[in-house]
Amino acid sequence: MPRISEWGLSLSGQYPDPKVWPSYSPNFKSDAVRFVRLWLTEGIPFAFQKFPIIFEVGREELAERLDISPKAVNLIGSARIGYSFAPQKFGVEFEAGKSDFDFFIASESLFNRLREDAELWISRYRAGLAIPTKAHELKYWPENADTLAKNIRYGFVSSWMLPLYARYEHSILLSAALTTFRANLNERLPSEYRVKKDIGVRIYKNVDTAISKIAHDLTSAWRMRPEA
Repeated sequence: MPRISEWGLSLSGQYPDPKVWPSYSPNFKSDAVRFVRLWLTEGIPFAFQKFPIIFEVGREELAERLDISPKAVNLIGSARIGYSFAPQKFGVEFEAGKSDFDFFIASESLFNRLREDAELWISRYRAGLAIPTKAHELKYWPENADTLAKNIRYGFVSSWMLPLYARYEHSILLSAALTTFRANLNERLPSEYRVKKDIGVRIYKNVDTAISKIAHDLTSAWRMRPEA
């Protein structure tokens, strides 16, 4: 029979209080995976608790543009649970109109399309065929090429690292879809609840990969808290 940590047993409600986060125990890692699977990938996100249908319609529209299931689109971080998991801000409350919105997509078909673009760009960049000309390209492309290649092996890509040039059509489509997604959300939301920053997403090859990676990041962030 699976064991449950004291922290796992203390979790209650849709947005558990950050004060219940525990001291480390051998069972915590398994319960962190359960926490991600239930609390962070299901139900109504904290940021949309007053307007859940706006979130649902928004991800429905985004999914249609990307030819994926709406269930593949989800939200994590403070906008999902009500407080930050970042090590230096662990437990800091979500603030409407100011906090970031961290979305992810779990779709093998979209992951494969974007992987093709990423691998093509990486090969062209390393062969000297894709040449950085802009300041941000000169600064970020070397690290992006290495990081994208590593992350692909782990089963995900980050949208903000993908190249936005015509030959990488799936990356262009995703970027345009995210821009429209944000615009549609903001058109429907009251001004004080609008998404202030551009939306970036991680795209995972499947739900299990997403849950595993998010749980790993969550436990790492928790153990790096200043008070830990």
